[in-house]
Amino acid sequence: MTDPCADLLMLQRLVLDFAHRDRGDWVALQALFVPGAWLHLSWYQGPVEGFVAASRAMAEAGAPASKHLIAPPRIDIAGARAIGQTDITILVRLATQGGELDLTSWARFHDRFIREAGQWRIAARVAVYEKDRIDPLPGTHLGEAWSPERLARQPAAYKHLAVLLEQVGQSVGADCIAAASPAELALCARDRAWLAGMD
Repeated sequence: MTDPCADLLMLQRLVLDFAHRDRGDWVALQALFVPGAWLHLSWYQGPVEGFVAASRAMAEAGAPASKHLIAPPRIDIAGARAIGQTDITILVRLATQGGELDLTSWARFHDRFIREAGQWRIAARVAVYEKDRIDPLPGTHLGEAWSPERLARQPAAYKHLAVLLEQVGQSVGADCIAAASPAELALCARDRAWLAGMD
């Protein structure tokens, strides 16, 4: 028998420990996930091993550091499986030719967890994007890169994040998921079916 309260605490800690990425603790970050765990984020879709390697390469190349503010997750447990949704806020300061700006992106992690040998790990993570904004620091001139026309070509849920990623040589995947979209509804339905063992 397992202790549901202990399981919930372990799962919450697992979600919060994604902060290892912000600190550049790549070994600890990798340990949160099962081998081959799938991630679907704004700029990366693939196995966790590639995500950790790409995150490390970005940090070593001097890409702007991000800070993830992670709210308490909402988790449902069924035996050795669990699903969760966690509200996050992503903060980034970017230096541009016109000065510095702060980006704030509101998003939500949809996670699948599995327990093996008494240990919970993340089996899959999909980020769903809600909205974002940029705040130029005093004296900053945004220039053409942040023109209303360019922003208007991006999906509203992550338009500023998309432009920021372009500025640092990344791009938003074509299948990036916006909140309350048909894609998110389908994701929730798949997660519920997976939790019930119908996969």
